[in-house]
Amino acid sequence: MLRPDDRHLVDVSLAAYRGESLGVATSVRNGRAACLDRRSIEEALLQGALYFGFPRALSAFQALEQAWPGTPTTDPRPTSDQGGQRSRGEELFERIYGEKHGAVRSMLHGLHPDLEAFVLECAYGRVLARDGLELSRRELCATAVLAAMRQEPQLIGHARAAIGLGLDREDLRWVLDRAQCDAETVERLMRRILRED
Repeated sequence: MLRPDDRHLVDVSLAAYRGESLGVATSVRNGRAACLDRRSIEEALLQGALYFGFPRALSAFQALEQAWPGTPTTDPRPTSDQGGQRSRGEELFERIYGEKHGAVRSMLHGLHPDLEAFVLECAYGRVLARDGLELSRRELCATAVLAAMRQEPQLIGHARAAIGLGLDREDLRWVLDRAQCDAETVERLMRRILRED
């Protein structure tokens, strides 16, 4: 079962994706009252830039600062360590996609070799492999935002990773509902994610 602070983290991510600064601020305040730590929110918003872009992430960080002023927590690892980022990214990518990681990497490489490198080094190695937010919580937020964006192939992969990291069926259904998927879509996605069709 999701903890209340996880639910607030999902709400922060969804409000940021939707570009709702007031919603971000409200979710931040609610999360803070539920003992959600500021660093988790920061990490969810940094990760969000990968999914919904820098402009919305910037607006969300401004809303965070207004709702909960504080000093951001930075990752102590160097940001120019591309070799280390690549290896961290490859390890995390394999952990998330499991036995399908090779096929997913081949698909990325087939689309464009530099896209594969960018995903592994930047998205996975530099952002998603950061300390400050457990992988299960990262996948929870990714699942919510990808569902709201209606990015089904990526949603399926990240939702399966979230389940592998402990998200249960009820929680997955809650996330899909929270992302404003209609009932028919929720049922179809649940079957696909859980491989029941």
